[in-house]
Amino acid sequence: MKINLDEIIDPLEGRVVVSPDSQGQAHARFDLQGLPRIDGMLVGKSALEALKMTEHLCGICPVAHHLAGIRALDTLSDSAQLSRAAELTRRLLHYGSVVETHSLRFLRQDRDSGITLKKISKKMLIAAGSPGHFPTTAVPGGVRNWPNIEDLKTLQKDLSGALTSAEKLCELALNIQPKTAVFSQFAGIDLALINEDGDPDIFGNRVRAARAGSTWKEFDFSQWNQQITEDNPGAPAPRPYLTGLGAKEGGYRVGPVAQLSVGLLPSELASAAQVRWLAASRDAASARAIITLHVLERTVALVSELIDLLAPGQLEDCPPVEQARFKEGV
Repeated sequence: MKINLDEIIDPLEGRVVVSPDSQGQAHARFDLQGLPRIDGMLVGKSALEALKMTEHLCGICPVAHHLAGIRALDTLSDSAQLSRAAELTRRLLHYGSVVETHSLRFLRQDRDSGITLKKISKKMLIAAGSPGHFPTTAVPGGVRNWPNIEDLKTLQKDLSGALTSAEKLCELALNIQPKTAVFSQFAGIDLALINEDGDPDIFGNRVRAARAGSTWKEFDFSQWNQQITEDNPGAPAPRPYLTGLGAKEGGYRVGPVAQLSVGLLPSELASAAQVRWLAASRDAASARAIITLHVLERTVALVSELIDLLAPGQLEDCPPVEQARFKEGV
Protein backbone atom coordinates (compact mmCIF):
# COMPACT_ATOMS: atom_id res chain seq x y z
CA MET A 1 0.00 0.00 0.00
CA LYS A 2 1.40 3.44 -0.94
CA ILE A 3 0.04 6.82 0.14
CA ASN A 4 1.20 9.81 -1.91
CA LEU A 5 1.63 13.00 0.08
CA ASP A 6 -0.12 16.15 -1.12
CA GLU A 7 1.86 17.25 -4.16
CA ILE A 8 1.43 20.92 -3.27
CA ILE A 9 3.24 20.28 0.00
CA ASP A 10 5.74 17.84 -1.50
CA PRO A 11 6.03 18.13 -5.29
CA LEU A 12 8.77 15.46 -5.28
CA GLU A 13 6.24 12.79 -4.35
CA GLY A 14 7.47 11.63 -1.00
CA ARG A 15 5.46 8.54 -0.07
CA VAL A 16 4.50 6.58 3.02
CA VAL A 17 4.74 2.84 2.41
CA VAL A 18 2.71 0.56 4.67
CA SER A 19 3.64 -3.12 4.70
CA PRO A 20 2.87 -6.09 7.01
CA ASP A 21 5.46 -8.09 8.96
CA SER A 22 5.45 -11.87 9.36
CA GLN A 23 2.78 -11.58 12.07
CA GLY A 24 0.52 -9.42 9.92
CA GLN A 25 1.29 -6.23 11.88
CA ALA A 26 1.32 -3.15 9.65
CA HIS A 27 4.43 -0.93 9.62
CA ALA A 28 4.78 2.45 7.90
CA ARG A 29 7.95 4.01 6.51
CA PHE A 30 8.78 6.98 4.30
CA ASP A 31 9.83 6.15 0.76
CA LEU A 32 12.34 8.84 -0.14
CA GLN A 33 13.26 7.64 -3.62
CA GLY A 34 11.81 10.76 -5.25
CA LEU A 35 13.92 13.18 -3.21
CA PRO A 36 17.31 14.45 -4.39
CA ARG A 37 20.62 13.74 -2.66
CA ILE A 38 22.35 16.80 -1.21
CA ASP A 39 25.88 15.64 -2.17
CA GLY A 40 25.84 17.04 -5.70
CA MET A 41 24.52 20.40 -4.53
CA LEU A 42 27.57 20.87 -2.31
CA VAL A 43 30.15 20.43 -5.07
CA GLY A 44 32.05 23.66 -5.65
CA LYS A 45 30.83 25.30 -2.46
CA SER A 46 33.20 26.54 0.22
CA ALA A 47 33.30 24.57 3.46
CA LEU A 48 31.27 27.16 5.34
CA GLU A 49 28.73 27.48 2.50
CA ALA A 50 28.27 23.70 2.48
CA LEU A 51 27.73 23.73 6.23
CA LYS A 52 25.04 26.41 5.96
CA MET A 53 23.20 24.38 3.33
CA THR A 54 23.21 21.19 5.42
CA GLU A 55 21.87 23.12 8.42
CA HIS A 56 18.76 23.96 6.40
CA LEU A 57 18.09 20.43 5.16
CA CYS A 58 15.53 19.74 7.87
CA GLY A 59 13.41 22.09 9.94
CA ILE A 60 13.13 19.51 12.74
CA CYS A 61 16.81 18.84 13.39
CA PRO A 62 18.92 21.82 12.22
CA VAL A 63 21.04 21.66 15.39
CA ALA A 64 22.08 18.07 14.71
CA HIS A 65 23.09 18.99 11.15
CA HIS A 66 24.86 22.11 12.40
CA LEU A 67 26.94 20.18 14.93
CA ALA A 68 27.65 17.24 12.62
CA GLY A 69 28.85 19.62 9.92
CA ILE A 70 31.00 21.54 12.38
CA ARG A 71 32.60 18.31 13.59
CA ALA A 72 33.51 17.53 9.99
CA LEU A 73 35.05 20.99 9.62
CA ASP A 74 36.93 20.55 12.90
CA THR A 75 38.60 17.53 11.34
CA LEU A 76 39.43 19.42 8.17
CA SER A 77 40.66 22.60 9.87
CA ASP A 78 43.99 23.40 11.43
CA SER A 79 42.29 24.57 14.62
CA ALA A 80 43.63 23.56 18.01
CA GLN A 81 41.87 20.90 20.08
CA LEU A 82 38.43 21.97 21.26
CA SER A 83 38.51 23.66 24.66
CA ARG A 84 36.42 22.32 27.53
CA ALA A 85 34.23 25.43 27.58
CA ALA A 86 33.57 25.17 23.84
CA GLU A 87 32.76 21.47 24.10
CA LEU A 88 30.29 22.12 26.93
CA THR A 89 28.66 24.97 25.01
CA ARG A 90 28.14 22.79 21.94
CA ARG A 91 26.84 20.00 24.16
CA LEU A 92 24.35 22.37 25.80
CA LEU A 93 23.11 23.35 22.34
CA HIS A 94 22.60 19.70 21.40
CA TYR A 95 20.90 18.89 24.69
CA GLY A 96 18.51 21.80 24.22
CA SER A 97 17.59 20.57 20.75
CA VAL A 98 16.93 17.04 22.01
CA VAL A 99 14.66 18.26 24.81
CA GLU A 100 12.83 20.58 22.41
CA THR A 101 12.23 17.81 19.87
CA HIS A 102 10.89 15.34 22.43
CA SER A 103 8.86 17.92 24.36
CA LEU A 104 6.35 18.24 21.53
CA ARG A 105 5.56 14.53 21.78
CA PHE A 106 4.85 14.87 25.50
CA LEU A 107 2.03 17.38 25.07
CA ARG A 108 -0.49 14.58 24.50
CA GLN A 109 0.79 12.69 27.53
CA ASP A 110 0.80 15.55 30.04
CA ARG A 111 0.34 19.03 28.60
CA ASP A 112 1.77 20.99 31.53
CA SER A 113 4.93 18.86 31.67
CA GLY A 114 5.37 19.10 27.91
CA ILE A 115 5.09 22.89 28.04
CA THR A 116 7.59 23.04 30.92
CA LEU A 117 10.11 21.05 28.90
CA LYS A 118 9.50 23.15 25.79
CA LYS A 119 10.24 26.30 27.81
CA ILE A 120 13.40 24.89 29.39
CA SER A 121 14.65 23.74 25.99
CA LYS A 122 14.36 27.31 24.70
CA LYS A 123 16.39 28.57 27.65
CA MET A 124 19.02 25.92 26.94
CA LEU A 125 19.29 27.03 23.31
CA ILE A 126 19.46 30.71 24.29
CA ALA A 127 22.16 30.00 26.87
CA ALA A 128 24.14 28.12 24.23
CA GLY A 129 24.00 31.13 21.91
CA SER A 130 21.31 30.11 19.42
CA PRO A 131 18.04 31.91 20.25
CA GLY A 132 16.57 31.44 16.75
CA HIS A 133 15.34 28.31 14.99
CA PHE A 134 18.55 27.81 13.02
CA PRO A 135 21.69 27.49 15.16
CA THR A 136 24.65 29.86 15.04
CA THR A 137 26.65 28.62 18.05
CA ALA A 138 29.50 26.47 16.74
CA VAL A 139 32.32 27.48 14.44
CA PRO A 140 35.32 25.42 13.30
CA GLY A 141 37.56 24.91 16.30
CA GLY A 142 35.14 26.25 18.92
CA VAL A 143 32.10 28.48 19.35
CA ARG A 144 31.20 31.93 18.07
CA ASN A 145 30.76 33.47 21.54
CA TRP A 146 30.95 32.28 25.12
CA PRO A 147 27.57 31.81 26.86
CA ASN A 148 26.19 34.69 28.86
CA ILE A 149 26.54 33.86 32.56
CA GLU A 150 23.20 35.45 33.42
CA ASP A 151 21.48 33.22 30.84
CA LEU A 152 23.17 30.21 32.40
CA LYS A 153 22.08 31.22 35.89
CA THR A 154 18.48 31.68 34.71
CA LEU A 155 18.61 28.22 33.18
CA GLN A 156 20.19 26.76 36.30
CA LYS A 157 17.38 28.13 38.47
CA ASP A 158 14.67 26.48 36.35
CA LEU A 159 16.27 23.07 35.83
CA SER A 160 14.88 21.50 39.01
CA GLY A 161 11.30 22.10 37.84
CA ALA A 162 12.12 20.64 34.43
CA LEU A 163 13.61 17.55 36.07
CA THR A 164 10.42 17.07 38.08
CA SER A 165 8.36 17.25 34.89
CA ALA A 166 10.65 14.80 33.11
CA GLU A 167 10.41 12.35 36.03
CA LYS A 168 6.62 12.59 35.91
CA LEU A 169 6.61 11.87 32.18
CA CYS A 170 8.86 8.85 32.66
CA GLU A 171 6.57 7.45 35.32
CA LEU A 172 3.48 8.00 33.18
CA ALA A 173 5.10 6.36 30.16
CA LEU A 174 6.47 3.39 32.07
CA ASN A 175 3.10 2.77 33.72
CA ILE A 176 1.26 2.58 30.40
CA GLN A 177 3.81 0.57 28.43
CA PRO A 178 2.37 -2.11 26.18
CA LYS A 179 2.29 -5.46 27.93
CA THR A 180 4.11 -7.17 25.07
CA ALA A 181 7.65 -6.48 23.91
CA VAL A 182 6.79 -4.26 20.95
CA PHE A 183 10.34 -4.24 19.59
CA SER A 184 11.22 -7.87 20.27
CA GLN A 185 10.81 -8.74 16.57
CA PHE A 186 13.60 -6.31 15.55
CA ALA A 187 16.52 -8.52 14.54
CA GLY A 188 18.91 -5.79 13.46
CA ILE A 189 21.58 -3.76 15.21
CA ASP A 190 21.15 -0.91 17.70
CA LEU A 191 23.56 1.89 16.77
CA ALA A 192 24.27 4.72 19.21
CA LEU A 193 27.02 7.09 20.32
CA ILE A 194 29.19 6.45 23.36
CA ASN A 195 31.90 8.45 25.12
CA GLU A 196 35.51 7.56 25.83
CA ASP A 197 34.46 5.76 29.03
CA GLY A 198 32.09 3.51 27.06
CA ASP A 199 28.89 5.08 28.43
CA PRO A 200 25.95 5.90 26.13
CA ASP A 201 26.34 9.56 25.22
CA ILE A 202 24.15 11.34 22.66
CA PHE A 203 27.06 13.74 22.02
CA GLY A 204 29.73 11.05 22.16
CA ASN A 205 32.73 10.59 19.90
CA ARG A 206 32.52 6.85 19.26
CA VAL A 207 29.89 4.48 17.86
CA ARG A 208 28.67 1.26 19.47
CA ALA A 209 26.80 -1.43 17.54
CA ALA A 210 24.87 -3.85 19.75
CA ARG A 211 22.42 -6.69 19.20
CA ALA A 212 20.04 -7.87 21.93
CA GLY A 213 22.00 -5.80 24.47
CA SER A 214 25.40 -7.31 23.63
CA THR A 215 28.09 -5.20 21.96
CA TRP A 216 29.04 -6.40 18.51
CA LYS A 217 31.54 -3.67 17.62
CA GLU A 218 32.75 -0.19 18.58
CA PHE A 219 34.51 2.23 16.27
CA ASP A 220 35.59 5.87 15.92
CA PHE A 221 33.89 8.38 13.63
CA SER A 222 36.93 8.28 11.37
CA GLN A 223 36.12 4.65 10.52
CA TRP A 224 32.52 5.31 9.43
CA ASN A 225 33.15 4.83 5.71
CA GLN A 226 34.84 1.50 6.39
CA GLN A 227 32.20 0.24 8.83
CA ILE A 228 29.03 1.36 6.98
CA THR A 229 28.05 0.45 3.41
CA GLU A 230 25.10 1.74 1.37
CA ASP A 231 22.93 -0.90 -0.28
CA ASN A 232 21.79 1.72 -2.82
CA PRO A 233 24.79 4.06 -3.07
CA GLY A 234 23.91 7.51 -4.32
CA ALA A 235 20.16 7.02 -3.85
CA PRO A 236 18.05 9.31 -1.61
CA ALA A 237 17.27 6.23 0.52
CA PRO A 238 20.62 4.41 0.44
CA ARG A 239 19.66 1.75 3.02
CA PRO A 240 22.96 1.64 4.91
CA TYR A 241 24.14 -1.43 6.81
CA LEU A 242 27.13 -2.55 8.85
CA THR A 243 29.71 -3.76 6.37
CA GLY A 244 30.92 -6.63 8.56
CA LEU A 245 27.44 -8.17 8.79
CA GLY A 246 26.30 -7.69 5.21
CA ALA A 247 23.11 -6.19 3.80
CA LYS A 248 20.82 -8.93 5.13
CA GLU A 249 22.04 -9.00 8.74
CA GLY A 250 23.58 -5.55 9.12
CA GLY A 251 20.52 -3.28 9.09
CA TYR A 252 20.44 -0.95 12.08
CA ARG A 253 18.25 1.55 13.94
CA VAL A 254 19.12 4.75 15.79
CA GLY A 255 17.22 7.02 18.18
CA PRO A 256 16.06 6.72 21.81
CA VAL A 257 15.32 2.99 21.68
CA ALA A 258 18.78 2.25 20.31
CA GLN A 259 20.39 4.68 22.78
CA LEU A 260 18.87 2.77 25.70
CA SER A 261 19.81 -0.60 24.23
CA VAL A 262 23.61 -0.24 23.99
CA GLY A 263 24.47 0.31 27.67
CA LEU A 264 23.36 1.81 30.97
CA LEU A 265 23.03 5.59 31.08
CA PRO A 266 25.49 7.42 33.38
CA SER A 267 22.80 9.37 35.27
CA GLU A 268 21.03 8.30 38.42
CA LEU A 269 17.34 8.97 37.75
CA ALA A 270 17.38 8.03 34.08
CA SER A 271 19.36 4.83 34.58
CA ALA A 272 16.84 3.65 37.22
CA ALA A 273 14.02 4.27 34.72
CA GLN A 274 16.06 2.56 32.01
CA VAL A 275 16.35 -0.63 34.10
CA ARG A 276 12.55 -0.75 34.31
CA TRP A 277 12.30 -0.12 30.57
CA LEU A 278 14.75 -2.90 29.74
CA ALA A 279 12.70 -5.37 31.81
CA ALA A 280 9.43 -4.42 30.09
CA SER A 281 8.27 -3.67 26.54
CA ARG A 282 11.09 -1.30 25.52
CA ASP A 283 8.62 0.98 23.77
CA ALA A 284 9.58 4.20 21.99
CA ALA A 285 7.38 6.56 24.06
CA SER A 286 9.06 5.54 27.32
CA ALA A 287 12.49 5.69 25.68
CA ARG A 288 11.93 9.33 24.65
CA ALA A 289 10.96 10.26 28.22
CA ILE A 290 13.99 8.48 29.71
CA ILE A 291 16.45 10.08 27.29
CA THR A 292 14.95 13.50 28.05
CA LEU A 293 15.35 12.92 31.79
CA HIS A 294 18.95 11.81 31.22
CA VAL A 295 19.76 14.92 29.16
CA LEU A 296 18.35 17.22 31.82
CA GLU A 297 20.30 15.45 34.57
CA ARG A 298 23.48 15.95 32.59
CA THR A 299 22.59 19.57 31.94
CA VAL A 300 22.53 20.34 35.68
CA ALA A 301 26.21 19.43 36.04
CA LEU A 302 27.12 20.94 32.67
CA VAL A 303 25.69 24.37 33.50
CA SER A 304 27.41 24.44 36.87
CA GLU A 305 30.77 23.65 35.27
CA LEU A 306 30.27 26.23 32.53
CA ILE A 307 29.49 28.97 35.05
CA ASP A 308 32.74 28.17 36.87
CA LEU A 309 34.75 28.14 33.63
CA LEU A 310 33.27 31.45 32.49
CA ALA A 311 34.08 33.34 35.66
CA PRO A 312 35.64 36.74 34.89
CA GLY A 313 39.22 36.43 33.70
CA GLN A 314 39.14 32.65 33.24
CA LEU A 315 38.87 32.55 29.42
CA GLU A 316 40.16 34.59 26.50
CA ASP A 317 37.79 35.87 23.83
CA CYS A 318 36.66 33.39 21.19
CA PRO A 319 38.91 33.45 18.09
CA PRO A 320 37.33 34.89 14.91
CA VAL A 321 35.87 32.39 12.43
CA GLU A 322 38.10 33.71 9.65
CA GLN A 323 41.16 32.12 11.30
CA ALA A 324 40.00 28.60 10.38
CA ARG A 325 41.82 27.07 7.43
CA PHE A 326 40.77 23.82 5.78
CA LYS A 327 42.61 20.98 4.12
CA GLU A 328 41.16 18.47 1.66
CA GLY A 329 39.41 15.42 3.06
CA VAL A 330 36.86 12.70 2.39
